[in-house]
Amino acid sequence: MITKLGTKNKKFYQKEDIDHDVIIYVGDPPNVISFSLHSEVLKSRSKYFQVALSSEWVRKQDDRIMLTIPTISPEVFNFLLNHIYTDKLIFEGAPTDGKSCLNRIVAADELNLNRLSLHEQKFLITNRSEWLRNNFLLVYKIITTIPTLNLLRDFCLNLLCEEPSLLLNYHTIHLVDESIFSLLLKMDTLQMSEISIWDTVIEWGISKVPYLSDSNIEDWTQDDWELLKSSLINIIPLVRFEHISKRDLYKYVKPFTEILPKDILSKLPTNEYDKNLDDNVDNIDNIDDNEKNLENVEIITTSKRFQQIDSTIITISHLPQISDWIKGKSCGEFPKAYDFNFSLILRASRDGYSPNTFHRWCDDYGAPTLILIKLKDSCQIIGGYNCFSWKSPMVFSTTQHDEHAFIFSLCDKYGDRENAKVARPKRIKKKKCFNNNNNKGNGNFIKTAKNRFITPGPSLKFSRFYGPCFGKTDLQLQNRLAYCKQRDYDDNITEQSGLFEIDDYEIFRVEICQKYY
Repeated sequence: MITKLGTKNKKFYQKEDIDHDVIIYVGDPPNVISFSLHSEVLKSRSKYFQVALSSEWVRKQDDRIMLTIPTISPEVFNFLLNHIYTDKLIFEGAPTDGKSCLNRIVAADELNLNRLSLHEQKFLITNRSEWLRNNFLLVYKIITTIPTLNLLRDFCLNLLCEEPSLLLNYHTIHLVDESIFSLLLKMDTLQMSEISIWDTVIEWGISKVPYLSDSNIEDWTQDDWELLKSSLINIIPLVRFEHISKRDLYKYVKPFTEILPKDILSKLPTNEYDKNLDDNVDNIDNIDDNEKNLENVEIITTSKRFQQIDSTIITISHLPQISDWIKGKSCGEFPKAYDFNFSLILRASRDGYSPNTFHRWCDDYGAPTLILIKLKDSCQIIGGYNCFSWKSPMVFSTTQHDEHAFIFSLCDKYGDRENAKVARPKRIKKKKCFNNNNNKGNGNFIKTAKNRFITPGPSLKFSRFYGPCFGKTDLQLQNRLAYCKQRDYDDNITEQSGLFEIDDYEIFRVEICQKYY
């Protein structure tokens, strides 16, 4: 049954005259296979078998110990036996897809094969990070039921900080474990505004008292409020109310005074603020003493969460891939470091979609800039990067070559990031013949050809009638439409050429922390 054992142990395992004193039935009926094994080998390598094969638990038949393990498939158990009998961690032919790795991790943990579990976790995180993201809910359920998977748990927490919508959404909020939720809210890198965190906290609390979602807050009884308060007693103190604007405090927090601790209640505004007051004041300490009503109350100031990028189109998890492209690398696994700062210049849904708006905000602003475009009725996100300032010529459009410019698609129309692609300005070969050796003695000329690389056509186009344009047709933006047709770049960034409606687009100033060119 064991296919790839070490030479010595393989002979030992296969010899019929060697005592096989354990028979283990593995798998869930009808997919059950029996393995004839050796108790001393199993107990020497696994604490699980030390207990399962101890005299207190064993069941014998014909002087052999009988054991059943229905929770592990025969295929996975066969792999684990390879490890037990040879002490190897890598075996030729073993499947390396994300699902198979995860199954081995769960099984190795069950049998207390800690070294193998750690190795498989490292492999999964390093080589299958996108699979983990695409199957986050499955992985989350496993790490909450198996607390010993620390590496995988920490990776998932960091991923969740970067992209909270993977789990903190209307459809899955009820699945969030309180301990995981608490850890997230304690992290400075959680990529959510504080008022969004408050809304999520309320949603999570209501999910613990499900019938509350079917009634209006005005109809809740005192018992209803007490149940909600009880479910949130350990969560509310983790919200950083100091970083919620005064108006949002009044509009979204004050209606829940029944569940708020006294120290939080004392910080709430007592009446609605004038519409002309600054909406962006996000520190409650700016409210005057009468409004804060803070007599004899200790004010605890918390640090503001660090927002890596102010975007409604992408999350922080997209930034390593974009950073890699800026540094001239191709698509690949996400790197660890962030080498660029991204400052929002323009958001079309907020500032306007017209070319005039784009040029008013972005002309001569300074380069480089990053453009992100969310296509309508699709999960696809496309965009471009350039190192020259945008311009708006008065009459005719002009072009410019930017050797560091590129256009890209962060995912396909289904949101799959494994299909991300980048296109750069075309570089073609042109042969030029010249005389390399002139032998005047015999009148023979030896001609050789040398390849020269040139870049034809523009990588940027400037026009006051358009928004940002890359190449003459490769990526053009005008009002609420994007046009993509490959011409001056080496690849398409959309499956088909043509016009696309857009939901939104954003433009960022890119501050380079290190010089790469």
